[in-house]
Amino acid sequence: MAEFDIWLMLSRSTLIIRIDLAILLAMSLISWAIILMKYIQFRRADRAAAADLRWPGDIQDVHGHVRKPGRHKDSPSTLLALEVFSEFKRLSAMQNHSVDNAPLIMESIRQTTRDEIAAQTDRLFSTLPFLATCANAAPLLGLFGTVWGIMHSFQSFEGLTQRSLAAVAPGMAEALVTTALGLIVAIPATLAHNVLLGRLSGIENKLNRLGARFVRQIEAKVMKERPHADGVATDVRT
Repeated sequence: MAEFDIWLMLSRSTLIIRIDLAILLAMSLISWAIILMKYIQFRRADRAAAADLRWPGDIQDVHGHVRKPGRHKDSPSTLLALEVFSEFKRLSAMQNHSVDNAPLIMESIRQTTRDEIAAQTDRLFSTLPFLATCANAAPLLGLFGTVWGIMHSFQSFEGLTQRSLAAVAPGMAEALVTTALGLIVAIPATLAHNVLLGRLSGIENKLNRLGARFVRQIEAKVMKERPHADGVATDVRT
């Protein structure tokens, strides 16, 4: 049996097959780059969120907390804490101690928390759809290349003798390479997409818990300074 030669296959293949293989190769390289990048990004985000949940400090001490050595300033939990604290400081400066505007302040804090969690989740989710696209499109591109290659081989059948059919067989085998490459692209992309979605869900859950804690801390401060406080706590859920 003749040894398979990838370069010989490319030299004999049609332009359509070459384009198909180039697209699949590009999808493979990009998807692996995304997988590695997201793995590192999600690991850092998850560790930072877990550390922030264990942090016993107060929202007003967040600036000192995020400046600790080893902290990633762009981690989702850090950005969430800074955004909520910034909104709290802005509202505190506008607070009128003669008017009971605590409900409005808390509603703004809750909305800011929800918006920032959504923004950080969207940021982490970015580029994941490309993995889903590779998982769905790569097998189809591989199948297209195989069908096209076999059709091209069939065109050479006319006038061939039994002995010369052996010359066409390698071309048909080479056409199957596109299907194999399509699966090589799709399988890792599918697995990585599902695993990363699970990691993202865990990070989002930690951000929700962290945001709820910040809201409770801020509400305690607002209620303490509330004029004519009646001692009744409002709902702290975000």
